[in-house]
Amino acid sequence: MMKKIIAIFLCFVLVFSCSVLLCGCGDKKNESEFSTPFGEEYYNTIGAGRGSFFFELIDETGFNQRFQINTDCLYLLEALRENNMVLTSTGETITAIAGIVADDSNGRVWVLYDEGKKVEGSYEEIKITAERKYSFISESK
Repeated sequence: MMKKIIAIFLCFVLVFSCSVLLCGCGDKKNESEFSTPFGEEYYNTIGAGRGSFFFELIDETGFNQRFQINTDCLYLLEALRENNMVLTSTGETITAIAGIVADDSNGRVWVLYDEGKKVEGSYEEIKITAERKYSFISESK
């Protein structure tokens, strides 16, 4: 009987030791956790594909929407069109994106920023860089 109690006790000690070893302790953040360039704030995930990038929309009122786009496309506008995000564009001018029309009566258009730097020239040529943050901000022409 005593051998049985010792065996059960040793099993509990073994299980407890393994659980402490595997779980760890403290508030350590998992290094492989996925994070966005927007921090812990909410964002919409759309599309399907092996690659992904992030973009945000900021309209003239300051309203902000954030997205993660999953795609196999190589170019930014191609990926946005594939997911019905860009409705009208002329290479360097985007008038409607994600269903939001820039107020053209006030001379506003969507302007593209890549990691906070304004993109000059044609948006058609912008290659997607994985995990990069692109922003479209409603600005005056």
